[in-house]
Order: sequence, then C-alpha cells, then structure tokens
Amino acid sequence: MTGSVFVSSTEAAALVPSGATVAFCGSAKVGVPEAVLNALGQRFGRSGEPAGLTLYFPVESGDRRGVGMEHLAQPGMLRRLVAGAFIFTGTRQPAETTRMVLDNEVEAYNLPMGVMYHLLREVAAGRPGLITRVGLGTFVEPDLGGGKLNARTTEDLVEYVEIAGERFLRYRPIPIDVAIIRGTTADEDGNISMEREASLQGVLVMAQAAKASGGVVIAEVMRRTGRGTINPQAVRVPGMLVDAVVVNPDQQQLVDEPYRPSLSGEGRIPVDELVLPEMNLAARVIARRAIQELSDGWNVNLGFGLGAYIPTVLTQEFPGRRMAFFVEQGAAGGVPLPGGGFGASVNPSSIVEMPSWFDFLDSGAFDATCLGWGEVDAEGSVRNHQVGAVLSGCGGFIDITSRVPRIVYCGTFTAGGLQTTFQDGRLIIQKEGRHQKFVPHISAPTMSGPMATARGQRVTYITERAVFELRPDGLALCELAPGIDLETIRDLIPFDILVADDLHTMDPGLFAGNGTPGPGPVSVAAR
Repeated sequence: MTGSVFVSSTEAAALVPSGATVAFCGSAKVGVPEAVLNALGQRFGRSGEPAGLTLYFPVESGDRRGVGMEHLAQPGMLRRLVAGAFIFTGTRQPAETTRMVLDNEVEAYNLPMGVMYHLLREVAAGRPGLITRVGLGTFVEPDLGGGKLNARTTEDLVEYVEIAGERFLRYRPIPIDVAIIRGTTADEDGNISMEREASLQGVLVMAQAAKASGGVVIAEVMRRTGRGTINPQAVRVPGMLVDAVVVNPDQQQLVDEPYRPSLSGEGRIPVDELVLPEMNLAARVIARRAIQELSDGWNVNLGFGLGAYIPTVLTQEFPGRRMAFFVEQGAAGGVPLPGGGFGASVNPSSIVEMPSWFDFLDSGAFDATCLGWGEVDAEGSVRNHQVGAVLSGCGGFIDITSRVPRIVYCGTFTAGGLQTTFQDGRLIIQKEGRHQKFVPHISAPTMSGPMATARGQRVTYITERAVFELRPDGLALCELAPGIDLETIRDLIPFDILVADDLHTMDPGLFAGNGTPGPGPVSVAAR
C-alpha cells in the first residue's frame, strides 16, 4: 500500500495475511487497539483466516479475558507468541492466551520488555539483531532456556556472542509483517498524534520496523482531523509510515474507564483529590517499610505489584519530602497507578516513548527500583516471570534489575489469601497464604542473586513479617516484625536461612493505624 487510507476495522483486519508476524501495542488497560484486535478475531471466527499468526507484543494488550489480544486466542489462529508480558487476570482463571501457552498449544517465548522494543529498533534499521548484557544470568540465557516457555517451543531466538573477551547475548531480528498501533488523532495524511494517551508506548519504532520489513502499518485512533491541523511537533508517527487508519470514536484511554486528562497531561488535579486504592495491613506495612529505603531527591522506578502502591502511602501519610517516581511505560513524576491501571500516572511531569525510557533503564543511571517478587531462593535469586501456573512474564523486570544500584523487593511472605492483624503490639498471622514463596533453589531465575552481588547491587526483600538482605553468602534475615520469632520464620523457609548478626525488630510504627513511621513525610508532586 502507498499512503494512508481511512478504513473500517473490518477492512483493516482483512489486511493481515495468514502466517504473518503481527506486532501490536497496549499495556494491560492502557492504550489497547481494541477495535482492530476485535475485528481481527471476528474475521478468523467467520473465515478461518488469518491463521498461523506470530504475535510480537512487548507488553500485554488487555487485562482480562475477552479484551485486547484475547480476541486472537482461538484454535488455529496463533502459531507463536513472542511476549514481554502476559495478561495477569488477578484471579485463579488465566487469560486464554496464557492458558494456551501453559497447555502447550502454541509456541511461546518470554523476552525482556526493553529488549523487545530495542530489537524493533534493530529491525527498523536493518541491523543484525540486538547485542546486550540484558538477560545474562536469567532464564533468557540460552543455557538456561533461551526464554522458551513450553516443550512445543524449540527454535533459538537468543545466542551467545563474545566481544573483546566479554560475553553478551544476541537477540535475533524478527521481521514484522503487520504493526497495529494506536493514537488519538489522525489527519487526512495519516499523521498520528497521541494527546489523549497515558503512554506513548513504542508506536513509532513498531511502525518503522514493519515498514523496514516490507509490512503494513494499521493505526487505530479516536478521531480524524483535517490536513495540516496537527502541530508537526505533536505528530508521533508520520503519515508516510501509516497504511490504514481506523477511527474508533468509542476508543477508551484505559479499558472500561472514563477519560482522565490528568493521565495524559491535558489536565492536572490537586493531589488531595486523588481517589486512592484501599490497602490491607500487609500491603501498607510493606510500602511503609520500603519508604525507609528511599531517600529525598531520588529517581525511583516502580514495577507492577506491591511496589506500585508506595505512592499511595506517600500521598496519604508523608506529604513533606520529595522524590520522583517513574514507570517503564514512560510516565515520569506524578503518582503512578497500581493494579490494572499500572503504566499510567496521575499528573506526570513528562511522558517518554518506551524504547528511549529503556535506554535509561538499561544504563542503571537511576537511584532505585521497587518491584514485586514471586519466589526467592537461598542465593537471593528471584523468579518472577512464572510461578507455578501463574505466567505473567518478566515485563521490564530483567531490564530494570540489570544495572540499577538499589533494588527493593516488595511482597508478602506467602501469597494467596494471607490475612494479618496487629494487636497488643504484635503482628498476628490470622490465615497463611496458600503459596510458599521461599524455595531452596531457582535454576532459571528472573534475577540472579550471585550476579547481583557480583555487580555490587544492594538488594532488600521486604515482607510484612520479616526483612531480608542479599549478602555475599546468600539471603540473610535482618529484621522481624513484633511478635514474630526466629524459629517460626525458620520453620516456614525450606532452607537454612542466614541470620544477620544485627538481627532486630521492625519499627512498631509500621504496623500502627495511619501512623507515620520512618524518615518522615514524602511528597509525590511532580518534579
């Protein structure tokens, strides 16, 4: 095709051939090209085409069954998934795309999110793949699985290379036949702006990769405008790269949520007007304790999970200090949203495209990251991409932890139904979680404890009842909650836990109502 054409979603779906490699954007609820993905699924349901697709998605598009990429989870429609993250439903019932991976029905790879965006750059430039240290020591290494997720998956997408005596990973280029991107407005020439989007994602590099591969670019937008009416500096994808535009006036900024100007930068709200999520005692204790690890003036990355709730506690309890938070979806400053809205921030000071943001993350030139964690072993290695039957993918976890000097893991001691209370100065475990998170050894980790030690990274693991640190000889217990004794912790951990010489009690103020423990109030105003 030459030049941009305005088409219906049905006509756009007809542009995708069987056997194609299809790249698309979206991050949980954020920026999902719902109309095009839905039409593509409906086309297959009617005609059996396009079949045998390879899906390339650095972030999961949709947050539940029936949304986003789930429209494509039909027998025969998919051959291979190359993913940075998979849909996490938050329930015991996985998304259908995830179930297909776990049941060995499709080939599936999990690669670091930043790697996947940077690999699109390499494809766009016609270079022979991506060479990087990101992924070393993790399940992405060829000797540790190469990112393959099931027995059906056999082709190697990652290999070792040596440069000047140092080992790197080479991620092989993946040509893109169709890119499905999303914006807000398209003019008559197909120029795309993104003024209502909460994340810029990687739409430009995705479109460039498709065009460099001789492929097709389909853009879904909310509205159409006249030629020359978009400020050239507001154009995120030039019309010369766009083949077809679908106008979806019902497009939502976040799936099933009303438009919020404070997420896209078109407006701001006072911080005291934020509607903040409810938090149980364990989550609040963990967030409060994590705050004690962070200093004024720091630039702090937040990952999906309990770490994303830190701004909520800061807003409610610590309105006096200053630090800046950012998420890999590109928003910096403001208050990042937790849960299904993760990836968007209220009152961001800036929104950067994700490939460029991952340049910064890969450099390690920020102060700290606060991340969730799934399992940890005696060496301090963490498995977060897949825990049992829960496959969420590594997302940006591997990129983020590859060089940052300070890592703070935030997670409950056990998962699945944990209930706690604090009475008479003691933490009481009313009901233990169903899932044990401490395991003797993780053979293919999402983060290698020994490698983190070798890199000189400081790593802390915070739970509601104990705090651990990564020491040269492994995972060490450093703090216990009031009312929790050492022998109880030892009984719950299936390996001989190291105990710090200075083992002490966690600050009781962490457990009190809406008290203000630790170093004092913190502001989340954008810097």
